[in-house]
Amino acid sequence: MKAPDKIYINVHPLGVDYSIVPIPDFGCVEYIRKDALLEWTKKEMKEWPSESNTAQGVKMGLTLVLDKIESL
Repeated sequence: MKAPDKIYINVHPLGVDYSIVPIPDFGCVEYIRKDALLEWTKKEMKEWPSESNTAQGVKMGLTLVLDKIESL
């Protein structure tokens, strides 16, 4: 079974009860799956042609994002 890319945790007002809900609701905290961000970053890096200066800058930025996500 594939894990969802996003989950929403509904925090009880008293802070005692937590539940995972499929659709965001008032007071929900959103969590994003780390692997989903890594997959997206790697896919974006492959789509930029390597010969342009702009592409090199984008790839450098995405590399920084990738390194940070991997360190979490």
